[in-house]
Amino acid sequence: MVSVNGSAKREKSEVVLRLTKWPALGWVLYAVLALSAGAAFAAMARPALVPQGVRSVVPFVFIAFLVLFALYRFELVRAGRFAAGRAFLQVGVGVLFSVLLLLARPPLAANEGRPFERLLRHSDPEVRAFACDVARYLPEGRGAAKLLVARLRDSNPQVRAKAKSSLVALAGRDLSVDVGGGQAAGSQESPASLDAWERWAETMAGEHPTR
Repeated sequence: MVSVNGSAKREKSEVVLRLTKWPALGWVLYAVLALSAGAAFAAMARPALVPQGVRSVVPFVFIAFLVLFALYRFELVRAGRFAAGRAFLQVGVGVLFSVLLLLARPPLAANEGRPFERLLRHSDPEVRAFACDVARYLPEGRGAAKLLVARLRDSNPQVRAKAKSSLVALAGRDLSVDVGGGQAAGSQESPASLDAWERWAETMAGEHPTR
């Protein structure tokens, strides 16, 4: 047992010694940590330019680099190659910054975490149109009735057309007030038609509550 413990200690001391012989490693870790901090700050400062999913994981990327940096610093402290006070100060600042990033991390909306509903909100109109088109065939379709109705106001006519087709299939009939007027596919719905679809979506929300 003593020989095993002694061997383990020797191996650990050799690892620490090898780390201390590579001073550039500390600078590389510090640079990567600074870059990840800058990227995290930029993502939070310019949310419109960064997808919400990316902004949600940015703090954890910074924390991962911080853990590596902290392990390296504390090994240097144990080897007597770095001042303990400076190491605790640097890591402490990193921990404080991590807390601030986590507090600023955008929360997911009630329906945002559900994959199908994220597709209905996607920034690419082709993705939104595809999601609207397949909604009628999916169990989640009726549960996403409100989002489908919202797509009737989409800026893209193809998205509006696909949303309308799925809504008609799910409802079993066309609730648009102006359906008899030869309405073109993808055209804007009238306020009265939107109101009728929204009332129907409310009833679907009661039958299929969001989990």
